[in-house]
Amino acid sequence: MSGVPTPEEIARWSPEDRASVARSLDSHIPRPSRQQRTRWQRRALITLTVVSAVVLLPWIGLLSVTLRETSSGGAWRIAWVGFDTALFVSFAVSGYFVWKRRQIAPVIMAVTATLVFTDAWFDLTLSWNTPEFAVAMLSALIIEIPLALLLVFAATRMLRMNASMIRALRGHTKRPARATREFLPMVPAEE
Repeated sequence: MSGVPTPEEIARWSPEDRASVARSLDSHIPRPSRQQRTRWQRRALITLTVVSAVVLLPWIGLLSVTLRETSSGGAWRIAWVGFDTALFVSFAVSGYFVWKRRQIAPVIMAVTATLVFTDAWFDLTLSWNTPEFAVAMLSALIIEIPLALLLVFAATRMLRMNASMIRALRGHTKRPARATREFLPMVPAEE
């Protein structure tokens, strides 16, 4: 590999020169091979998060006028309307960041998945031994848990794709390990 600069020569380059070479190398790193599939999955994820947010709006309105108050001065209504509003915001922000291709998207999606799991948990536990339990169970099994798992899967996949790109830029050819075994890129593996 003649013409390849030594580490000592690279150390003498300006930060701008190193960045320029990094950008040039980046343009030669292959991107994920299934571009068409990735594009379709991204659009489906955006649609799913936006539709989920839109569906929550009338639900929040319905809860705010029909949910009974408790002896604590309406805390039950405030708690559920507030929680579902947070869920709405989380879905909307997830869709926005996936649409904009921002690195924060997997984090927000993990937060959204956590809120969806929590919603299913509270729906089930608070409807225990009531007529609403069957509906809560169906909702959890058919909608909420699969939706949360899908968000977790998509977030993990995004992280894995980012790790693949970082590994390629660092000259590693093998695939990254599972997300639970992959090192953070800003911390050297030796530490």
